[in-house]
Amino acid sequence: MGGKQLTPLKEVDPHPVSFPHKDGTKNHSIEIHQISATTFSGPLPPPEIMQGYDQIVPGAADRIITIFESEVSHRQKMEEKQLDADIKDKKVEHTLTFSGMLFGLIVSISLITVGGFLIYHDKAVAGYFVCISSMAGIIAAFLSGKKKNTPPVTTPPAKKKRTR
Repeated sequence: MGGKQLTPLKEVDPHPVSFPHKDGTKNHSIEIHQISATTFSGPLPPPEIMQGYDQIVPGAADRIITIFESEVSHRQKMEEKQLDADIKDKKVEHTLTFSGMLFGLIVSISLITVGGFLIYHDKAVAGYFVCISSMAGIIAAFLSGKKKNTPPVTTPPAKKKRTR
């Protein structure tokens, strides 16, 4: 129920036109017919067309309106379900992001604590290695998180060269 639909075509009275033959002896006539069409767009046809439907099939206009109302109601329910699903997805995404950040914080603090413990107990090389690798992990996670939030840069496709 929507989109463009055409009304029946109407023929207009023909207009005869005469053209002389090349040798000028006889006239040939050509009839030109003009045809017109009416279009409409929208969910429902104009009232004149609805009235025509009702004349052909009694109650057709009411059935068309009932079907239209049913489809509108269905579309609204589907859009509401989609919005609810989108909201739920965002909540889950937020929860997972927060959980990941919390887990990363706990792991980082633990590794720095272990590194400090190793340095305190005369294992300086191992302690510095653990601390530096922990900091490198934090920095890498920070930088990769920044890259995800920036929109991708799109470049136009390269033009192909023609060869002759």
